Amino acid sequence: MAISTEMDQLAVALVTAQGEFPSIPKDSVNPFFKSRYADLATVKTVADPIVSKHGLAISQFITGDGVKQYLTTYLIHRSGQYIAHNMELMLSKQDAQGQGSAITYARRYSYMSVLGLVADEDDDGNAATKAKPKSVAKAVKEPWPPKEEHDFDPELARTVKSALFGAKILTPEQRTSFYQLTINKPTPEDNDDLETLLKALK
Repeated sequence: MAISTEMDQLAVALVTAQGEFPSIPKDSVNPFFKSRYADLATVKTVADPIVSKHGLAISQFITGDGVKQYLTTYLIHRSGQYIAHNMELMLSKQDAQGQGSAITYARRYSYMSVLGLVADEDDDGNAATKAKPKSVAKAVKEPWPPKEEHDFDPELARTVKSALFGAKILTPEQRTSFYQLTINKPTPEDNDDLETLLKALK
């Protein structure tokens, strides 16, 4: 995962956009798992106008390291600030059809993940991974300050809390989304995570 040095404008734009996203209709059916889900075209039709309205854009590229292939997804703000993450492509078979299925699967999930969208009833990734269906995890609503079992520096925790509120990230759901985008965890777990959050908010 990679983030730009500055994150304040992107953070505010993303939080505002998340407050405007409507429910995404589940208009596709997985014939193997008998479940409904929102396909990529539907997700983009619903989300893209709001994403663009707030100066955001999403770009996705196929990358590789010579051994594995990845879908790299960028969430970009017009200021130049960005977040990027990789999702490994899991091919069910080594041909064009298998690759296309894996790319489509990764594009949809990465697009929804980077925006904090949820629409699926079940994981329809059997076409790419042949795995058993898994329930989509619900967003974790964590209190702030984080739970006491974490050994945080009190002054650092107060500084991050102040920065979060200053960036207008007020609700538990919005804080969870920002944590996940910034440190790829539901909540910070140590002082290094808090430092990462603080740098992202400056």
